[in-house]
Amino acid sequence: MYNISMDMFVPFYTNDGSVGLYSESNSDIYHSVYGAFSEATNKFILPADFTNYFINNKEIKILDLCYGIGYNTKSFFKYFFEKVIPVTENIETIYTNNVEQTKYSGSIDVNNIVKKKYNNSIHVNNIFRKKNKFEYIKNFKNYKIHVDAVDLDKNLMFLAPFFATAKNKRISLTGIKAVDKYLSVDNKIQNCFSKNYFENEINMLLIYSLFANYDAETLKSVIESFYKDKKYSKFLNKASRRFFEFYYSEQYKLSSNKFNLRFLHNIYYKYLSNSYKNVLNILKNNEIDINCINEDARHYLKNCSECYDFIFLDGFTPAKCPNLWTYEFFNLLYNHLSDNGKILTYSNSSSVRNAMIKNNFYISKIFNEAEKKYTGTIAVKNKDLITQNMTQYDYGLLNTTAGIMYRDKDLSLSNEEIISIRKSEVDKSELISTTSYKKNFKGEIYAI
Repeated sequence: MYNISMDMFVPFYTNDGSVGLYSESNSDIYHSVYGAFSEATNKFILPADFTNYFINNKEIKILDLCYGIGYNTKSFFKYFFEKVIPVTENIETIYTNNVEQTKYSGSIDVNNIVKKKYNNSIHVNNIFRKKNKFEYIKNFKNYKIHVDAVDLDKNLMFLAPFFATAKNKRISLTGIKAVDKYLSVDNKIQNCFSKNYFENEINMLLIYSLFANYDAETLKSVIESFYKDKKYSKFLNKASRRFFEFYYSEQYKLSSNKFNLRFLHNIYYKYLSNSYKNVLNILKNNEIDINCINEDARHYLKNCSECYDFIFLDGFTPAKCPNLWTYEFFNLLYNHLSDNGKILTYSNSSSVRNAMIKNNFYISKIFNEAEKKYTGTIAVKNKDLITQNMTQYDYGLLNTTAGIMYRDKDLSLSNEEIISIRKSEVDKSELISTTSYKKNFKGEIYAI
């Protein structure tokens, strides 16, 4: 039997109600203390512009690098169910305070739905009110969604569907300085995800993917170890556990790793509520494949032939874990990105941007409207996809010591070796220091 040591992680609720994990062994935080869901949405999902993508496409391939406990993938499905579908599908029934039933056909611009009035102010959020949630899911069909989730830590991948989202609770301090200095203990959680009508559905899809990718007995051993640890009880999603236990007890009736939907439709599932019925309709009418890959991303991509429409690059900071931020790794990513695809990352590092540009990517910055600042980078092959240009200041930084790239010639070096090689190059470099450049720069730093 496989057992997980939960002492290696300390869970805590972040400022948006999502769960963060502090790794005692690495003295580092998995996902943002400010909020993993908020970070995923603002730095990956919104900049990807999925709404516009799905107006013209019914198929998508996503590579989620450093999957962790799945917030980027979860945020994609949440956004897809709540925002993309109302734009790209015919909306049969919309309930609002003033209009019981309204019919639209064709595509509807999501910005118009949110900002303008249509028949007594129909907004996107109104589409998902109680009565029509299940009916609405029935109209969601004919999409092909493929997600390759890559992470070295199998334990985190196992646990991704089981964390709950806090709703209207006060944040508790953890006693860990690296965590507590960011937590806002004076206010209740400002949780924009408390009205996430699809949290259970998304977790069920992730549980399906676990059964499709891993041995059931191994999964059971890990999940049981997780639930036996009392310090985790307040962070767990009860519906996810019920569904896992139910599916585990019935999955032996299924053939191979594929879902026998006829069987699933005829079993007793009322105690799982409409969420389970929604999932059945999603799987019946669409091809959704979430592939869990526990492997070094470098090795996986060297032996992979997939081409992706979107790549989420969410590794630890280049200064600590540079193996996914090297010149050679971006060369690898270039070969796995579609012509109109996007690589999205939270990093603003000059060494990272330099590695992108040297591999023939065009660079677009990510501007966070909520924070009113630049919070990441997008790399594309198609120059027309750029929305936030690099500035003279940004390009100048690439020619300082900050722009010296990390190197990993055979895509096999350890982080320590990569750091050592770059340090040696920086020490020998005749490039201007970043400090001197910033001090002497006379132009507009943030002008677009």
